[in-house]
Amino acid sequence: MVHIYPLFWRSKSTVAPSVPASVSSALLLLLLPALASAADDCKLVADGVTFDLTPLKGSSSVTNSKNTPPTVRNMTWTINPCGPIEWPKEAKKEDVCPEGSHVCGIEWIHYDNGKSTDQIDLIIPIAGDLGDKDSTKLNPSCTRLKSSTAEADANKEGVRVELHGGVYPPEGGKKQKAVVEFICDKDKTGLEGQERDGKVIDGAKSLKYLAYEEDVLKLEWRTKQACEQQAGGSDGDGDEGSHWAFFKWFIIIMFLLVAAYLIFGSWLNYNRYDARGWDLLPHSDTLRDIPYLFKDFVRKVLDTVNGGRRRAGYSAV
Repeated sequence: MVHIYPLFWRSKSTVAPSVPASVSSALLLLLLPALASAADDCKLVADGVTFDLTPLKGSSSVTNSKNTPPTVRNMTWTINPCGPIEWPKEAKKEDVCPEGSHVCGIEWIHYDNGKSTDQIDLIIPIAGDLGDKDSTKLNPSCTRLKSSTAEADANKEGVRVELHGGVYPPEGGKKQKAVVEFICDKDKTGLEGQERDGKVIDGAKSLKYLAYEEDVLKLEWRTKQACEQQAGGSDGDGDEGSHWAFFKWFIIIMFLLVAAYLIFGSWLNYNRYDARGWDLLPHSDTLRDIPYLFKDFVRKVLDTVNGGRRRAGYSAV
């Protein structure tokens, strides 16, 4: 959540009066679209190619089961590629991973006899921002599969993401890590088999469990969001995607500079000249003249065009 506070919050009785609340609020609202777009970004940049994972936002899970008579152990791995996992409201705090977890494993023990109640045996926070130390931070890293020199990555398209921050057991335990391979599959959204808005999306699960060995969880996620053409990249290099990202941030920065200029100019006009209304804006006289200047410009263009047409024909003597 982005919090925006008034820049010049003082009462009229202080030495420097402030901009009226309605004006400052209106001007500050200009900042919201750019800030919101930056805050809501769920994009990875690897080797100049931008992969937009925003459509995968939300909690997705995959379960692997192990038969251990007279019980069955079901380990459910949950991941949110765009932020902390949002647990159901009815979930107890002690039954889920700590707040700030992006990847979490919870193992349930199911009794075949039907007489005993299922119970939680393991809760493993794999990755997330889970503490103040650098070792407990998410610290994501990305690798473009087309650029990888590993033989196993040959003919693969997509991006590999490594996520950190988990420790298990919580006291004196080992560092955990998640390795998620987002593989290009143009026929999959990436949400198949997942629940969204109370409904399970049709199709075989796009998210696949590979292994959990030596405190490293490996997942595979097939989705069209990992395709470089979908991501805005090209088959050769990622120049097109990087240029578009640069252009977008250039527009955002220019927007913020203009908004800051308007806010500061309005504050200055209010303090120096006790201006009100439109007079608060910098160069308000010029802004008011713009419609008339535009009208004069259009009239001159039309006169030039019509004058050229009259000279092109024959005129009566």
